[in-house]
Amino acid sequence: MKTRAVRLYGSKDLRCEQFELPQLEAEELLVRIVVAAVCTSCHKVAVLGEHHHRVPNTIAQNPILLGHEFTAVIVAVGEGLENQFAQGDSVVVQPMVYSATEESLAVGHSYPYLGGYATYGIVPASIVTAGGVHRWEGKGHYRAALSEPLACIIAAWRAQYHTGRESYKPIHGTKRGGKTLLLAGAGSMGFLSTLLWQKRADQDSTLIIVDRNEIKLNRLRERFAEDQRIVHYKINEISADFLREKTGGLGFDDVVVFAPSKELISLGLSLLAFDGCLNMFAGPLGNEFTVPVDFHAVHYNRHHIVGSSGASGEDLGSSLKLLASESIDPSFMVTHVGGLDSVAATVCNLPSLGGGKKLIYPELDLPLTSISEFSNLEGYKSVADAIERFGGVWNEEAELELLKRLSDTTMQRRNEKSMQRE
Repeated sequence: MKTRAVRLYGSKDLRCEQFELPQLEAEELLVRIVVAAVCTSCHKVAVLGEHHHRVPNTIAQNPILLGHEFTAVIVAVGEGLENQFAQGDSVVVQPMVYSATEESLAVGHSYPYLGGYATYGIVPASIVTAGGVHRWEGKGHYRAALSEPLACIIAAWRAQYHTGRESYKPIHGTKRGGKTLLLAGAGSMGFLSTLLWQKRADQDSTLIIVDRNEIKLNRLRERFAEDQRIVHYKINEISADFLREKTGGLGFDDVVVFAPSKELISLGLSLLAFDGCLNMFAGPLGNEFTVPVDFHAVHYNRHHIVGSSGASGEDLGSSLKLLASESIDPSFMVTHVGGLDSVAATVCNLPSLGGGKKLIYPELDLPLTSISEFSNLEGYKSVADAIERFGGVWNEEAELELLKRLSDTTMQRRNEKSMQRE
C-alpha cells in the first residue's frame, strides 16, 4: 500500500512524498491517520535533524516520519493480534514505550513508517506488544490527538514533589492548597495545565500565569474569567518582588517553566517557597544549557528541581479517560487547521506563527488556516458555520464537515477493503 507522508532527510529538509509501505508483518498494525497535532518537539526535530538524540544519524539515506500526536483508524491487523484489535478501531499510539530495546526511540522522531504527518503508517510490533496502542472511544478525532500533550502535563504534575517537614518522604503532585506559578504559561501546554489544575486544585489554591504574549494572555483571561483563583500577568509589566508579594512574601510552592529560557528558570528558582519545586518542562534545543543554582536554598530551604519529558502509558490512559468523559475539553486551544501540504512550512516556522494548537488532516490538501478564516475559504461554508455555532471554537461538527471534503475517500475505502481481503 502507498502512503503520502512528510519525511525528514536532515535539518529543515522536509519532503512531502508518496512511497510504498512494506508488507504488514506479524503483530503489526496498518493504520490510517485521521488527524495529527503539531508540537514544539516537531520543530526541534526538524531543526536539529540527525543531531537530535532520538533521530537516527542515517536519515539522509533512510528518512523518518514526523508527528507524534495523532489519532488513527486501524486498517489491517497483523497475525497474532486478531483477538486484541479489529479493523475500524480508533486508536492513539504512545510516542515512547519504555523497554530495554525501545528506550531511545520515539514515534515522530525515529521510525521510517510511522508518524502523524502521513496518510497511512505501520505500527511496529515492538510498540504494539509493549501496550503502546490505546483505543479511543470518545467524540472527535482531534480530541484524541490532543491526549498526548495532556498526558505530558499529567506526567509533569506527577513529577512535582514536596517533602514532609520531619520525614523528608516525597509527596508527589502539586501542593494541596498551594500557590502555583506558570512561566511562559499562556501557550497550549499552559492552557492544558490550567485545565488540569482547575480540576484538581482546591478553593485555597492560587494559580498565577505569566507570559510575554498579550494576545495569548487575553484569550486565557477570557476563557478562565469566572475562576477567581487564576490571575494573569504580562512579564514585562511585573517584577520578581511583585510576584512574591502575591504569595504573601512566602514564594510559590510549584513553578513550571514552559520555555527554554535561562531568565525564566532563574526567576522561577528565585521565587520558590520553602520545600518548593520547579519543573523545567520545555526542552532546550542545544545539549548545553546551564543556569546557576543556589545550593544554599537547595540545602536549607529544600528547593527541588525536576524535569519531565513525555508520558507513560498510564498517563496517556488517564488523559484519554478525561477527554472521553469530556471532563476536560481542549477544543479552545485549537487555532489553526491545515493539510499535509502545509506541514513543512508549519513545522519549520512554528515559533513565529502565533496562535495555539495546529491540527493537520493528512488526507486533505489545505494551507494552514486560522479557524476564524474558514468563512473566507470557498467551499468551506459548512465548516465555518459549525465553528460559528460553537462560539468560534473548533468542535466535532466542524471536523466532520471538514472530513467530508476529502476528495480521495472512495480510493481510501477501496484500499482498506483490499487490505482487509489480504
